[in-house]
Amino acid sequence: MTARTSAFAFKGKAEDLKAVGRTLGVAHVLEGSVRRSGDQLRVTTQLINTDTGFHLWSQTYERQLTDIFAIQDDIARSVAGALQVTLGIGVGREPGMTRNIEAYEAWLAARGVTFTGVASMRQQIELLQQAVALDPAFAQPWWDLSKAYSSVLTGTREDAADRQQKADAAFAEYRRLLPDSPRIHERLAEDSIESGQMVAAAEHYQAAAEAANRLYGGRPPPLDVIGQGKTPIGFADLVGRPRESIALFEQARARDPLNEVVALWLAYLYGSVGDFPAAFAEFERSEPLGQDARLTLLAIRIALASRDRKLLLPWLDKRIEWERSRGIDFSARMKSLLDKPDEALAVLRPMVGGPENVLVTPWLAWFGDYGTALDSMRSDFQLRGYRYAALWWIWDPGLSGVRKLPGFKQLMRDAGLVEYWRKYGWSDYCKPTTGDDFECH
Repeated sequence: MTARTSAFAFKGKAEDLKAVGRTLGVAHVLEGSVRRSGDQLRVTTQLINTDTGFHLWSQTYERQLTDIFAIQDDIARSVAGALQVTLGIGVGREPGMTRNIEAYEAWLAARGVTFTGVASMRQQIELLQQAVALDPAFAQPWWDLSKAYSSVLTGTREDAADRQQKADAAFAEYRRLLPDSPRIHERLAEDSIESGQMVAAAEHYQAAAEAANRLYGGRPPPLDVIGQGKTPIGFADLVGRPRESIALFEQARARDPLNEVVALWLAYLYGSVGDFPAAFAEFERSEPLGQDARLTLLAIRIALASRDRKLLLPWLDKRIEWERSRGIDFSARMKSLLDKPDEALAVLRPMVGGPENVLVTPWLAWFGDYGTALDSMRSDFQLRGYRYAALWWIWDPGLSGVRKLPGFKQLMRDAGLVEYWRKYGWSDYCKPTTGDDFECH
């Protein structure tokens, strides 16, 4: 079964079913239409073999709108019967759902927002606020609100404390409504990361995986609930083991091949291990999947690491176009100074800790100022809500010179990574030497 993101990519499109089956890696497709007249709802569904085009099953449901979730359960069980699949416990709605149609529609609309910058995040937050206002007992949007508020992309660094307070309040409400959710442990793990307790984070992620297994009865949980086994999707890269993380993201891509976020981070991970052809092939694959604003940001970081101008310039031009539409000239200035390192560094150094910090660090390394690049790293670690994201960035291959500095080792101690490595195994980039010392590359 493919994930919702990829399946919905074909919504409203007249696509050849064989092509759909190949793209999604599925043998059957469920097609349907919904008609609404007042409080009456008619749902027509049909299950089709993608290879032969043969209709295995069809059904029409006429219900009162208040029975929408009962219809969903009926369809799920009927399809399972048509495919002769026995589903385990928990068929039907995810925990923490609602029977309020307007709240449900607002939540779906929020989840459908494509990230194109701060404005899109604010739009998502407004829709999620509508959902919980319509049904305060609807747990799922409370979780999404907690994640949206705590995102480093929601607003400025200056208002991070206010956003984090709102994130904490939304999470507290989610936890009250769904105390057994695996996401509780996921959030506690993220809090542990922010406070430099990576061993505790690993333990919370293990508890989350166990809770997900209980909750979903062996069925794969949604990709945003938890990853695989003891290591959640993405966490391995935070602790400096990107190859381990790549395997998890490749599994996620198999489940959800048209998910642009999965594609973006998988591309970034390929670049992290120096596989630049694979990285840029995946970046290019992700581009038509959605207009995610992180695409050019991640591609430029990996292009800078490759030190290949032929890779860098096309993505730099795309970033310049995106920035110009928002009144930003950072990337345009960097392009004009590619062969003027002294002038470029004079521009970059005062920008450390500012809103463009996520790109300032790799540009500092490109121009050879590893010491200031390390200062730029520290500025992210010092701001609550930024450490989780900061851990992603420090393993860029272009930052190898930064990782060799003595100050980087102290940053790793403060982040709780050395304690984690000593207990769970060292990273791909740092190894023990003599006594309690270690070295990174």
